Amino acid sequence: MKNIDDITEIEELIKYGDDLLHRAETNKLTKEEIEFFVNDPDEIYPAKGEEITPDIEVKKEKYSMKDFEIIEDVAIFCEDVVKWLKDYMIANQLLSCVVGVSGGVDSAVVERLCEKTGLKVICVAMPMYLHGDSDVNTLDLAMKLCAGRDVEFHIREIGPIIEIYKKASIGVIRLAEGNLRSRIRANILYDFAGNNFGFVVGTGNLDEDTIGYMTKGGDGLVDICPISMFHKSEVRKMARLLEVPEEIINAVPTAGLWDGQTDEQELGMTYDEVEWAIEYNGLDHCTNRQQQVMEKVNKMRVKNQHKLAYPPVYKTFNRQSGKQ
Repeated sequence: MKNIDDITEIEELIKYGDDLLHRAETNKLTKEEIEFFVNDPDEIYPAKGEEITPDIEVKKEKYSMKDFEIIEDVAIFCEDVVKWLKDYMIANQLLSCVVGVSGGVDSAVVERLCEKTGLKVICVAMPMYLHGDSDVNTLDLAMKLCAGRDVEFHIREIGPIIEIYKKASIGVIRLAEGNLRSRIRANILYDFAGNNFGFVVGTGNLDEDTIGYMTKGGDGLVDICPISMFHKSEVRKMARLLEVPEEIINAVPTAGLWDGQTDEQELGMTYDEVEWAIEYNGLDHCTNRQQQVMEKVNKMRVKNQHKLAYPPVYKTFNRQSGKQ
């Protein structure tokens, strides 16, 4: 396998990453490459306490959607998403949208878009505990988002459920518990959807989906994705148009996987950096930090591509002939 550390040119790195993605999707990675991506988590996640020190000057005008430069065009995008959601619900005879609200900007925008369909919207906040949660501010923000709105709002504690799993020695390490929290939240959302003839609306953005920053069977388990084609920076523009409270727009992104967890600290890069890497045109000179970000983004795309793909299916057997 080619040593990624020997790649010095950013264009070569992009080509290398694209080649790995293609071979991963067609199950043609070598054993050495598979072991590298499976057994090398420290290359993706920073050491505990390591600070993020980005030196990228993000120049959004070079790569952001031109249509997001003025507020009128942001409104057009929002209206189009709302129509798309409503049309899907009507076509599939669905009666409600179910949204997990975390107090963050992504779920806030999804709630506002669903609300604009004029159909039933069920919002569910799922803190660890109603009182004494590790981050009470996230619950407060979720409540503020839904206060006085035409939505059904529920709170469900997941802490007691986590404790039951722990007693059975399930999810005892930090990452496993973090993924368990996400999967329990998904179960709760689908319970609401099943009881209300509804569907679960995803809150992942383009930056997260591109690098696979989600829990398989957790926040990655949804029925529809209204903002998966929008970068985090674009979601914030939508949020301001949709009158999401400013403190939610500016809240530090967190998936609530464990106490004190933040997305950017776990990733070791900011959302602006991820956006830059996704949209990089291959022409501008890159700093050392930018090359590091590109390496992380390419590696995460390969390692996590299974989260966005249908599971591999054994197809060698010919059912008609009964032979391989």
